[in-house]
Amino acid sequence: MKNAREAALRILLDVDFKGAYSNLAVKEGIRELAPVDKAFATRLVYGCISMRLTLDYVISAFSDTKLSKLSDIVTELLRIGIYQILYMDKVPDSAAVNECVKLAKRYAGRSSGFVNAVLRNVSRRRNEIEFPSQGTEALSVRYSFPTELCDRLTAVYGYEFTRELLEAMCGEPDMIIRCNLLKVSRDELIGKLKARGAEVEAVSGFRSAVRVSGLDVGGSPEFAEGLFTVQDSAAQLACEVLSPKAGEFVLDLCAAPGGKTTYLAELMGNRGSVRAFDIHPHKTELIRKNALRAGLDIIEVCTADSSVYNGELSESADKILVDAPCSGLGIIRRKPEIKWNSSSHKISGLRELQKKILENAAMYLKPGGELVYCTCTILPEENEETTEAVLEKHPELERVDITPMLPEHIKKETAKDGYVTLFPNTDGTDGFFICKLRKKK
Repeated sequence: MKNAREAALRILLDVDFKGAYSNLAVKEGIRELAPVDKAFATRLVYGCISMRLTLDYVISAFSDTKLSKLSDIVTELLRIGIYQILYMDKVPDSAAVNECVKLAKRYAGRSSGFVNAVLRNVSRRRNEIEFPSQGTEALSVRYSFPTELCDRLTAVYGYEFTRELLEAMCGEPDMIIRCNLLKVSRDELIGKLKARGAEVEAVSGFRSAVRVSGLDVGGSPEFAEGLFTVQDSAAQLACEVLSPKAGEFVLDLCAAPGGKTTYLAELMGNRGSVRAFDIHPHKTELIRKNALRAGLDIIEVCTADSSVYNGELSESADKILVDAPCSGLGIIRRKPEIKWNSSSHKISGLRELQKKILENAAMYLKPGGELVYCTCTILPEENEETTEAVLEKHPELERVDITPMLPEHIKKETAKDGYVTLFPNTDGTDGFFICKLRKKK
């Protein structure tokens, strides 16, 4: 059986050099580990992915061999060792070094001495590492974000806010679950999970959100029974802002894996109709499974491309949720590889897709109907600029004041204009954008 560090090495090789998704690779890669080793390997994997730029900066400072000349395995072993030395205080440096050298002897025999020398040098001289001290280069190296992204964020939010934001994005996110109020009260669910030894508390300001730790969430009986769904508070809030009612016809145009779809149906008391769309058949199957687990029978799942107009839906919907494809920069804490794939070209393509889907949604709304456009990104070009472009093209749409629908601690000035952007450093949620629009009667 693999140990935690060996499992982390294999996962990182798959993610960094074979393009695997971190969440899926971790789930599969730690399957056979003991619980304590699962936690250690998970922390190591996500930490090494998140801090890759900084770790490589340190490798370059202590290695006579250029990074580009190192083998994939040696590169990952050095990252794993340096991450433990710099960021895992409870791991003795000697253990970090020795265990990585053991793995080097097994997987990269002739390079074990090199791995040993570099890691021991980092351990001895860790306080001598010279990081850049000014400008976005300092942010980039200190918090391990591409310089281009640091430049973009500081241009929008200023240097100090961006520094605080990047620091928060390097942290570990809370595990937030959403109580299925059709099956159990939030207090009852909290009691059940506490009885299993978990640390659990209600999230203030949100009707269904619960913070939990010390629980195998996906493996718990309560999850299997559909008593809760894993979902951040910000994503829950998007559904609450849409505020679907019993008996309404609701469209969820970008629905997989179904977290928001099921919450819409729960908010409707499982009365009415929710039609959920996704372009990929294997993802629509996830929506069906989640609806079944939650005990919801008003959800109809359709495999279709929401960027292609469907005339049969013209002016048919009371409410529409557009959880648009986006760069995902707001959930970097959960999927750190996102930061390495956020090029300007990619975001430009996403903007065009977002506008197409949102324009279709505008045409699907009944007069007087409402829609929520949301993303898990914090870039204005995917958020405010996208909604503004559609508003200019569709004068039949108007913004809706969402101030009354927000928890007190996130009632922002922009809410009266129909939108808010949430940040992990100020709001304690994932980075998220929510905008509500109405079709004039």
